[in-house]
Amino acid sequence: MGGPRAGHARGVDPTLVDPLYDLPVAEFVAARNALAKDLKAAGDKAGSAEVTKLRRPTATAWALNQVARHQPDVLVAALTAKAELRAVTEGTGRGEDLDLRSATAADREATRAVVAAARTLLGAEDAGLSNRIADTLLAAVLDRGVADTVQAGRLATEQDASAFSLAADQGELAKVIVLADRAPKKAPKPDADAKLAAAAERERRKRRAEQERTVERLEARVARLDAAAAQAEAEATEARAQATAAVDELEAARAELDEA
Repeated sequence: MGGPRAGHARGVDPTLVDPLYDLPVAEFVAARNALAKDLKAAGDKAGSAEVTKLRRPTATAWALNQVARHQPDVLVAALTAKAELRAVTEGTGRGEDLDLRSATAADREATRAVVAAARTLLGAEDAGLSNRIADTLLAAVLDRGVADTVQAGRLATEQDASAFSLAADQGELAKVIVLADRAPKKAPKPDADAKLAAAAERERRKRRAEQERTVERLEARVARLDAAAAQAEAEATEARAQATAAVDELEAARAELDEA
């Protein structure tokens, strides 16, 4: 999984490129090449070269593109819920236990709705689909460029949120370093109130770290259970199909026996 890929080539009319992402995955490359050929014939060699670089969407990216294009409310609800959960775990929300529980539940429900829509579009079970979609949605919350691409329905591949988390962490570290350089070399001796405030801040950060670990652990557990449920549903469907076939064979055998 890599960084976001724009759904339109620079310098090319987006209305020409956009229909490519509405096509079935199997038709993408042929349509892309035909568009590039038309642009080249029209004298737009640079545009043709840019279009040729467009990657065929992965199955997950294609499904997310269709959700964005045809069920935008489902996608926006998931992005909003995930942003709210992140705000609560980072302490920018009210930070109460109830807020964390409700935000986690809302995020899980909204993400499941996107996953369900994607599974319906793909028409097949995929144990890793939930994780890839959740990771891509988180990346969209962390990075404006990814969010724009996801909401435009022009995603070429699923995203790795950890890469954007690392960049955000490094940015915060840089801010701390700059502030440290600007701080006076000899700070006044803290009084009792300052010590209490420092202790309270340490305790708050400790609770936040514990809540983040709890959320990460529960998200991983939910993903595992979703995958197990999907596998069980697939096996149950197959078992029902085999049972139906067996009943048909039994009835046919009984009919032959009666005719004998």
